[in-house]
Amino acid sequence: MRHTTTTRPNVALLLDYLSNAYQRDLIDGASRAARERGANTWIFVGGWFKDEALGLDDNVVYQLVRKPAIDGVVAAMSSLVTLLGRAAGERILRRFQLPTVSVGLSVNGVPSVRVDNRTGLRQMCEHLVRDHAYRRFAMIGGPANNEDSEDRIAACHEALDALGAALPEQRVTRQGFTVQAGIDGVRELLDKRRTVRDTLDALICASDLVAEGALKALAERGVTVPERIAVTGFDNLERSPYLSPPLTTVHQPVIDLAHRATRSLFRSLEGSAAPLAETLPSTLVLRRSCGCLPSQEPALPPQKDEPTPPRPSRAIAHIMQRRELIYAALSRAAGPQFKGMGLGWEGRWLTALRADLEAPTGRTFLSSLDAPLRRPGQCRRELDVWLEVLATFRQELLRDVDDQEVCRRIEDIMHAARLSTAGAIEWFEVNRWMVTSEALQGALGAIDRLVQVAGQEAFWTRLQHELAQLSIHTCFVTLFTDSGRERSRLLWAYSSRETLPELRSQTFASSELLPGRLATRPRDDAMVVRTLVSNGQPLGTAFLSYTAAHVASYEPLIGVIAAAIERSPRA
Repeated sequence: MRHTTTTRPNVALLLDYLSNAYQRDLIDGASRAARERGANTWIFVGGWFKDEALGLDDNVVYQLVRKPAIDGVVAAMSSLVTLLGRAAGERILRRFQLPTVSVGLSVNGVPSVRVDNRTGLRQMCEHLVRDHAYRRFAMIGGPANNEDSEDRIAACHEALDALGAALPEQRVTRQGFTVQAGIDGVRELLDKRRTVRDTLDALICASDLVAEGALKALAERGVTVPERIAVTGFDNLERSPYLSPPLTTVHQPVIDLAHRATRSLFRSLEGSAAPLAETLPSTLVLRRSCGCLPSQEPALPPQKDEPTPPRPSRAIAHIMQRRELIYAALSRAAGPQFKGMGLGWEGRWLTALRADLEAPTGRTFLSSLDAPLRRPGQCRRELDVWLEVLATFRQELLRDVDDQEVCRRIEDIMHAARLSTAGAIEWFEVNRWMVTSEALQGALGAIDRLVQVAGQEAFWTRLQHELAQLSIHTCFVTLFTDSGRERSRLLWAYSSRETLPELRSQTFASSELLPGRLATRPRDDAMVVRTLVSNGQPLGTAFLSYTAAHVASYEPLIGVIAAAIERSPRA
């Protein structure tokens, strides 16, 4: 790989904010691809581009995205250009003079990866009109100048017009991609524009967070969903199945977007041609908020009073003869996500399934799933893979089996396994929300304690303690030493995972990010990079290792660090 540093390559991921699941999924996809290629990920968070010189407030952090420290850039352009527009955004990318890939927006001359908004929304509109007979629509869009939002609004206009339904422009409001935008959108449509609720069949929202806010605002007004108004979203965030009611939405593969964009960047770094445009599909996901009932699969049959005679051995023998093919199919479906299951799990599954087929009242297979499904430390993606693996297992078990009784029994077992997996996913979500809530409370407590000692020498000791409590393993604080911000010095450094050389007070070129090759050392964690700003004046830069569970703590933490520096004689 050709890169500008002599040790480990560095990839810059440019994000406007860390505020919601979309950005966190981008971080997940990009950092995963970087780890696969042995690279470090630096997450530069500086808000929307405000001017082409990147000289205002938080935008200053983007000035650090350059050689020699950074080798290539993945930029969330669909949101970064919200204020300035596409043309100015393209000029900013060219100023970096680095290999670059755009996420979410097609940029002239730059490899771009984006989602096909229109396919999923067309499916959504067709479903709402044809299956539910809705005819009267309103829509809460994203920011006024956001191309993704405008594309989604145009897609709904076109699809509904073709279906003979109405989405008049006076029932479209452009707000944002946040929960508050959904609340404001309902207020705009129902309270300010006096849209009569009884003349609306469905409210289409440009994102799931907007839909979440709309659901809250409608509930406050006594408007039931979907009985009086259907509500739909776009994104298919992890929490969307657990809203009240569960949200019908359009799935966009955000993690895959960032993963592909980062892999495309590595192709450019290696001197290979990267595709100038990649488009990933969007798909409709049906849930209760549009009026659909949850899917009703047949329940397990009641136990019979008389024991069922043993199943014919010929069908079971046929399945066992194919065991090597079944193992291979299961292994392909599982991929690396099943490493925690240990070696030979495919054989254990088939052995347990065979026992249940030979003794139909048994639950050996289901019992074997309980502990692995609730194994500590799993991520949501691992649990989603369970459903894919079970579907593969069912398909392989039923292949060429002509005994109807054995087929019925396999279907019953697989149905029960899917229910167990769905229960584990729900348990995971509830537990994750509890952990997130506890993490937020912990972060607020940490901020409060830090504020009490801001400006004192004790602040840095307290900061180290609080970072450890928040599982933020590494932190560097640097200060600009000249008005042009070309040079910096290291003010403070902490890491629980590596031995740091004594480099405090050392000055270095700001473009190196950190002194003494600290930027190119191998790191397990992605690093968040944020400008320290006080009263509109950029003071320096904070670097903190990224942990998704405490993402809500980063903004207030960086604000407290900036305030402490301004008050501290040490600075």
